[in-house]
Amino acid sequence: MVAGSGTGHHRYYGVPTNKHALNLFRHQVGSYWQQALSRRSQNGHVRWQRMHRLIARWLPSTRIYHSSPSCRLRVTT
Repeated sequence: MVAGSGTGHHRYYGVPTNKHALNLFRHQVGSYWQQALSRRSQNGHVRWQRMHRLIARWLPSTRIYHSSPSCRLRVTT
């Protein structure tokens, strides 16, 4: 994977309650990418079997970067 490609979005939105939305975002990006490749392909439609391999290789996987607020904002005196 290329360092820094798409990880900014995941680092910003990677909070504990947002995993479903990040998975949906990754799927939508893959879907738009598949549509663009199918439109530009001289061989016709790009199949989802191939797109899953491309997505696994080039799109960052969903990861939670921030700890939960109760752990992050814990104050001990």
